[in-house]
Amino acid sequence: TNYFQIYKDLDKSVWIAPAMGNHDVTYNNGKSFTDVLVNPPNATSPSEKELYYSFDYGNAHFTVLNNYFSMTTVGSAQYNWLVNDLATSNQFWKFVYFHEPPYTTNTSQQPSDKSAIVSKLVPLFEQYNVDIVFSGHYHYYERMYPMKGGQVSTIANGGVVYIVTGGGGAGLHNTGTG
Repeated sequence: TNYFQIYKDLDKSVWIAPAMGNHDVTYNNGKSFTDVLVNPPNATSPSEKELYYSFDYGNAHFTVLNNYFSMTTVGSAQYNWLVNDLATSNQFWKFVYFHEPPYTTNTSQQPSDKSAIVSKLVPLFEQYNVDIVFSGHYHYYERMYPMKGGQVSTIANGGVVYIVTGGGGAGLHNTGTG
């Protein structure tokens, strides 16, 4: 009800490639996400099809991950799929997106990083030359300088830009005054 009432006009003309969020997974273990939305079924685990996926559009490759199905567990179906997906893409641009961000700050503008994502996935993003990682979850906009090896870098040196674009679904959070 909340989705179709809000996005009914947009859905008529725009294909949406969503990433599952925490509110999606808490209802029926995410089943409504795949019942309502039709996503590419290219995940390797049959029980996880459409929960994470990838596609090419023009000269860009988009990888959509799922925070709630072992994406940071080395050896899991999603983790292995991610490695293969990024390694085999030859597109000029590589974009990855998922719900909860690796790097972010809290409302006091102090680091509030997701250590499992930073330690397990960020090295893959750097290794496979991902350009930008988009996330949501926090209801504000935040863009990092390009990061590489946990330090501010440049795009020319292989840094990855991380963007939190959590403006949908609810009111915006305070971002502090720093």
